Amino acid sequence: MRKLFILLAVCLGTSTFNQTNAQISIDGMVKFQGMATVGAMSGIGLRGEYHLQDRLGIRAGFDYFFGKSTDYVASGSAFSSVTSPSYIDVNYTESYSIINVAVGGKYYFVGDYEEDFGFYGLVDVGILLAPVKYEYEAYNASLYDVYEGENTMLFNFSIGGGVGVEYKVGPGSVFGDVYLTVPANQVDGLVVEVQVPPAAGLSLGYRLPINL
Repeated sequence: MRKLFILLAVCLGTSTFNQTNAQISIDGMVKFQGMATVGAMSGIGLRGEYHLQDRLGIRAGFDYFFGKSTDYVASGSAFSSVTSPSYIDVNYTESYSIINVAVGGKYYFVGDYEEDFGFYGLVDVGILLAPVKYEYEAYNASLYDVYEGENTMLFNFSIGGGVGVEYKVGPGSVFGDVYLTVPANQVDGLVVEVQVPPAAGLSLGYRLPINL
């Protein structure tokens, strides 16, 4: 993971010296993705891009995927043998959302930042965050022992890549790209627990250039 960051920094730093007309752009998008064990999710994303060269840029931003909720039933037993009933069922809801914060690069295989049509490749490294919350229906906690899940924040470092196309419309360009994000299970030589599953998805949006 650290080697990937270093390689990206060296390549981008070298390219900066060749830049003459710096330009940035803002990408706003809607996103759809499927995650193993989680299913389909929809969300929104925002990226800022800095154009190092006509075909090469760096980008940073975040995605937010709207929460999903699943209903379950937890069983509870009475603390005392004289309590009736001896067992109860408690309904509860598990909800979560996905936040992705990433930096990366973009390279045009066909066209560039200025042309009407472009075909490009993407690479990103970042952090996936998944806040998980539990809500239980009311029950008498003084009489029954019910195991309750604790609210938590799952996270993983991630590596992603994809390809996309864009076409100039008005002052900017509409675009669509497909991507794959996988969790990094090793960081600086240390094995980390994979808590957020891989994801494949689609982004549709609009890129607005801003001259510096």
